[in-house]
Amino acid sequence: LLLVSLLAAALACNQVTAPTPDPPAGPVKQDPPAGPIQDFAEGSFRIPLPDWPEIEPPDENTLLALASDGRGLSVARHEALPRITGRHLVQVLPDHGDFYDITISEERPEQVTIDARLGGETLQQVRFVLIYCAGFTYQVTGSAAEILFDDFEPLLQEALDDAACDDQPALAPDSLGLVGIVINPASDDYGLANFRDALVLARTAGVQATHTYLPWHEIEKEPGVYDWLIADFLLDTPALEGLRLSLVIDFIHTSVPGTPPADLVGKPFDDPEYTARASAFATAVAERYGDQIDYLALGNEINIYLEAHPEQLAPYQAALEAMRAAVRVSRPDLPTGTTLAFHEARDKGRFDLIEAFSDGDFLAYTYYPHGQGFRYDGDTGGFGDVLDQMAAVSGDTPLIIVENGWATAPSLGGSEERQANYVRQTFAALEQRRQTFGRHIWYGLHDVLPNNCATAALSFFPPDFDPDTAGDAW
Repeated sequence: LLLVSLLAAALACNQVTAPTPDPPAGPVKQDPPAGPIQDFAEGSFRIPLPDWPEIEPPDENTLLALASDGRGLSVARHEALPRITGRHLVQVLPDHGDFYDITISEERPEQVTIDARLGGETLQQVRFVLIYCAGFTYQVTGSAAEILFDDFEPLLQEALDDAACDDQPALAPDSLGLVGIVINPASDDYGLANFRDALVLARTAGVQATHTYLPWHEIEKEPGVYDWLIADFLLDTPALEGLRLSLVIDFIHTSVPGTPPADLVGKPFDDPEYTARASAFATAVAERYGDQIDYLALGNEINIYLEAHPEQLAPYQAALEAMRAAVRVSRPDLPTGTTLAFHEARDKGRFDLIEAFSDGDFLAYTYYPHGQGFRYDGDTGGFGDVLDQMAAVSGDTPLIIVENGWATAPSLGGSEERQANYVRQTFAALEQRRQTFGRHIWYGLHDVLPNNCATAALSFFPPDFDPDTAGDAW
């Protein structure tokens, strides 16, 4: 909920305006204007542009505007991602002129293209190309009278082909034993600049991968209608910053069912409508982000809920298989599976709940080495044995670790020193066994603010539960 409000505020504060194309001298077909090229650079972004006369920028976001013989080129900058900027631009274009026949191509998170016609005394064709670079979206806009656009288009495309970002980190190879961390921003500030600072901090420290979570009900707010704002922000940003991704959709949220769209609340997992809609949503996620994620988990720490509700095991298995089958149709190359809390299965002797889902393409584990009452005052050096046990229980199914951590709260017996010991000894164990796991993700980069931590903790309980009855640790 915090992320929703912050993103809405960011869009409101960074209104995307459409540069007014330079009016053509007249719809007279002519050769594209020739002349020397000027290299335009701002921050890490570079693009070669024709050396045309400058005109007054139409808005404060525009860095440079050029015009010659009825053709216009401009470069603007926005503190937002290309897909988010693009959808907002499509919404506001009609407020900035007689724009119509607006189409958007947003298949790639790093570059979005919008084409439109602009009515008036002379009909114009306008192309907006949104390119990500170092925390900003650069908007390159080309316009010409429609009769001239075919001649103008090669010049525009040549400039776009030669555009470059000097701060474009390389993506780590998808190899065994990658190092990762769940990357949350400092002070729970989900502005793009602050979130990117967290990503760069992690990447600079050697992080190669991260893991994130999607709330179904925040995306499918109407049946079959998806609002990708949150998902684009959480998935596009790390992908654009060179980090590999795993993703979990919270069809189960640890100890409670995940929150579905409002019209599905209360329906069991094996209800035909629930299964069909969940399968459609998982497929839509896979189709939109399949090139950005390496693992798609359907349900988070599901064994905790299923242990408490054994009658739901078979219905969830059926729903999960339906979702996996639907995803395979459109993205057969995307591994699908689920996430299980290994510490809970081990401590309660319920490895059968892991084996029940071992037919997935992978098994994703969380692991928290707390004792009774969430105490963190035990042995800090046992993860090597745990990883060996994970490999034995998983059998031939590949495994990844998507959460692992040690609490420092003195009220739970934790400390900074014990956490540091655990991190060092766990890294040593991982190094010795790197070929046995796909990746290992720590949780998490920054502490969560107290109020938001309390809200997160309450999400593990039914709505009418009194947390004061859950014990001192809660």
